[in-house]
Amino acid sequence: MATASPELARRAAVGTLEIEYVLASFLDRTLGGGHTARAVNALRAAVDSGLFPAYRAAVFASQPRTQTID
Repeated sequence: MATASPELARRAAVGTLEIEYVLASFLDRTLGGGHTARAVNALRAAVDSGLFPAYRAAVFASQPRTQTID
């Protein structure tokens, strides 16, 4: 998907593609804490300020490569 992202972003910018995101914080139930809920709320706020694409990219770029769920 990483190689497809620039093309998808380009098509969305020119209006030939519509991207719909579904934001969910389901990891908090299994991992504890409220990290994903805060990230989702920040993403929603970024939509209102027109910064969603940049903030989304930053959030996903900072994710760990693997995650262990007990």
